[in-house]
Amino acid sequence: MLSDLERNILHILDFSDRVLDIREQYPLLPIQETLLIADELGIKHPTNPKNGELVVMTTDFNITLRTEDGSIDIFRTAKYEKDLYDSRVLEKFEIEREWCRRNNINWGIITEKYIDSNYILNLQALRNRFDLSEVEGLSGLNENEITYLKKIFLDKLHAAEGSGIPLIEITNDFDRRMSICPGVGIALYHNLIATKWIEVNLYEKINSAVPAKFHDNNLFIDVEDISNAISL
Repeated sequence: MLSDLERNILHILDFSDRVLDIREQYPLLPIQETLLIADELGIKHPTNPKNGELVVMTTDFNITLRTEDGSIDIFRTAKYEKDLYDSRVLEKFEIEREWCRRNNINWGIITEKYIDSNYILNLQALRNRFDLSEVEGLSGLNENEITYLKKIFLDKLHAAEGSGIPLIEITNDFDRRMSICPGVGIALYHNLIATKWIEVNLYEKINSAVPAKFHDNNLFIDVEDISNAISL
C-alpha cells in the first residue's frame, strides 16, 4: 500500500463478505481514452516528472462486489481530506471520474473520515489470528483438532454469557482446564471473530478485561457505505 489510508481500506475490504476480489492500482486503459478526456476537459494529462513521458492513470482499488445477480466492479480511490484542496489532485480526479462514467463504472473517493479507528485497530489485531498454526500450544495440532478446541471454547463463551465474568477470566480458566499454554483461549477468541464464527461490535475496541458480548446483527462496515463519493 502507498499510504496508511490505503492499508486501512484494504483491511476493511479484505474482511467484508461482499468483496470477491481486490485489485490495487488498477490501470485506466487505453491511455488514448484518458488523453482524450484530459484534452476535452482542458486538463494536463499526468506525466512522469523525471522525463515528461505520458503515464497510464490508475485507480487505487478495483473492487468486485457480490450482488444478488452475480457481481459488480466498483472503483474507489483513497485520499486524505487535506489533499482534496489541491487543484491538481482534483484535476486528475476529474479525468478518473469521467473515465469511469464513460465506462459505466461506479466511482468514489474514500477519505480518512470514513474510517473508524477502533474498527481498524481490531481488524489489524485479528489479521494475525486467521491462522492458529503458529500459536504456541496449537502448532502441533491438525485442523480438526483446532476446530474441536474452537467448539469447546465457543460453548464456554456461550455458557458465560450474561454472567458478567471478564473475557480474560474465561480464557484463562479455559487454558487451565484444557492444560494448554496460557494465551490459547484469547487466541481462539480472536480467531472466532476473524473467521466469523461469532460477531462482536468492532466499533468498540476488543477488551479482554470486560465480559464478552455477542451480537446476531451484522455490525461489519458495509463497503458501499464507507466509500460513497465526495462530490467534486
